[in-house]
Amino acid sequence: MLTDRILEEIILDQQEVFIAKDPGVKRSIKYDRYIRHDQIVIISGVRRCGKSTLLRQFAAHYDSYYYMNFDDERLIDLTAADFSRLMIIFQKIAKDTRTIFIDEIQNIPGWERFIRRIHDEGYKIYLTGSNARLLSSELGTHLTGRYAKIELYPFSFTELLTFRGIGAGSLTSKTKADILRAFDHYLEEGGFPEFLKFGDPEYLKRTYDDIIYRDIVSRFGIREVKAFRQLVQYVFSNAGKEASYNSLAKAVEIKSPMSVRAYIGYLEEAYLVFELYRYDASLKRQYAGQKKLYVIDNGMRNAIAFRFSQDT
Repeated sequence: MLTDRILEEIILDQQEVFIAKDPGVKRSIKYDRYIRHDQIVIISGVRRCGKSTLLRQFAAHYDSYYYMNFDDERLIDLTAADFSRLMIIFQKIAKDTRTIFIDEIQNIPGWERFIRRIHDEGYKIYLTGSNARLLSSELGTHLTGRYAKIELYPFSFTELLTFRGIGAGSLTSKTKADILRAFDHYLEEGGFPEFLKFGDPEYLKRTYDDIIYRDIVSRFGIREVKAFRQLVQYVFSNAGKEASYNSLAKAVEIKSPMSVRAYIGYLEEAYLVFELYRYDASLKRQYAGQKKLYVIDNGMRNAIAFRFSQDT
């Protein structure tokens, strides 16, 4: 069990790192809309899409605040029973602060009741998480009417132009050429902020592995890891093409189409893959028929997918 002294050291370490964090590029959201209301702000999205940076941008609007990141191996044994201890330590550090920023809250089961309680006590709360379950029906049960949600994605093309400093002035011939060139790069490299900043070719592969193992395999207890990875590889390599659960099962030799359906659901919850259904007046036929699967980011898709040649 972590002692209060060690917990305090961890909190202070995390706050120091958070305060020093690069404020990054402003995203295409209306910041004031979330700041001026007392609702809990929940930011969810794929791992490494910039949620913590957005949290830091919100924090810049406050004179003081508490910060905690639960995606920290030192806190692996923390449970909901420790939340009261955390609040006592927070208040010891800065007694009159009424704003809290928490990263990766979903790592602590039972967090919803704690958040509801301190929100009812008058705290303004910002949360992030890398799982779509943050916006699930269970959340609605505990926090009905108390929260506003932001689903964050890797940079849009407009945000990429801001990041690159392109197109801020008059639209000259050179600027148009720069925009077109940037678009070609965007289609190939995608919009993960850290990858665009440093250009490390292994970054997207490491991020992909983190999502697969930490956000999916570990969380959902997948036993057939090899078959699951083969399915994801196949989906990445055939993104945008029509498929069914049956055809996917046959392609990667998974016996049950229902297992494929569950795996695709896990990928969606981690914001890695999205299903697009063919329109049909009958919802039953719509869900049962062919669908297309799309990957969260072109850069990650290109880093992982198997391609004989350039896609046409």
